[in-house]
Formats: sequence, C-alpha cells, structure tokens
Amino acid sequence: MRSLLLIGDSISLGYTPYLKKELEPKYNLCRGGDVAKSLLNLEAAEYSNCGDSVKVINILKNEIDNGNYYDALLINCGLHDIRRTREMYLIQIQVPIDSYKENLIEILKLSKMISNKVIWITTTPVIDSIHNNREVGYLRYNSDVIQYNEVAKDVFKKEILIDLYDYIDKCNLYKYCDHVHFIDEVYKLQAKFISEFLL
Repeated sequence: MRSLLLIGDSISLGYTPYLKKELEPKYNLCRGGDVAKSLLNLEAAEYSNCGDSVKVINILKNEIDNGNYYDALLINCGLHDIRRTREMYLIQIQVPIDSYKENLIEILKLSKMISNKVIWITTTPVIDSIHNNREVGYLRYNSDVIQYNEVAKDVFKKEILIDLYDYIDKCNLYKYCDHVHFIDEVYKLQAKFISEFLL
C-alpha cells in the first residue's frame, strides 16, 4: 500500500476520515496528531491542524529530520494565513501575501525532499457575512482567499493541483456547520472529489 501524508488545516480534518476510506486499499493516509481529538476542537493549533504556512514549513522540516518519505504528499494552507485581527484601527493579516508566496516556495522545496509526488489543494471559500458576524475570533475575507489561491496556483503550477475552492463554488456546496467549517455531507463530497485525483 502506498503512503500518503496529508498536511492541512481544520477543513482537511473534516474530510480526512472519509478520504481515508475512499483511498483504501491503494493509499495509507497519514497525518500528524490525533485526528479524532482534533475534530472535537477544530480551532486547536496542534500538529493535526497545520495552521499557517510558517507552521507547515516546520512540520515538513520535522518530517525531513525524522527521515520520513512518502509516495505522495497532499498539502494545503491558507485559512490561517489570511486571518486578520479585530483590534480597532489595526486589521493586520497574519501572513502578508508576499511572505505567503515565499513560504510556499519553501514548502514546495521541502516537500520534494520527502516525496516525488506533491499535490496542492486550494483553500476553501469563506462567506464574509457568516464568518465575520461573530463577536469574537479572527476576521477572514473571501477576497483574500481568492488572492492567496492565485499565488498558490502559480507556485505549484508544475505540480498536481486540486481546486477545492472551484469545486465547492461550482457545486454550490456552501453548507457550513459554523462560521467556516462544513457539514459532514459536504466533507464526504470533498473526499470523493479529492480521491478521484489520486485513484
């Protein structure tokens, strides 16, 4: 069975159990941390939730240091990079877009050290009016998602790219269980969509 390492944000945590089933017995899907525990707290910034592009770089360096190698690498980050603070008069983005591009270039370089097959998944849509209607937490804007996805498409243009954003948009799968995470029905469809690229 081929090994597949998935490094992704809390959205990927939602489709991980379904993707694992879709890929058996061809791929053994691996990811760091405790997925079941993370699903109980999707905002937790532990290994199973990759966080922003800076954290992905550290995860990849750890994999390299441990001498790990995989048949394929499935990777995504962006939702944490575009987080903006709520402080009045100071809406600062977590990872500016120029830094994001530099980080993705580094991510691609490091990824090639642990797998010959690197697959990038675009960041999923955000509905501004839903996400930013909360009184607490970070702000996110879909215009940032679109811009950061374009940067990722450019950096990973020679690799396999799974446009999950486009799939959700075209199929009108805007069914959320909270401010940004999807219902199980949508996660199952996402897993099926991603698995088609791998199988």
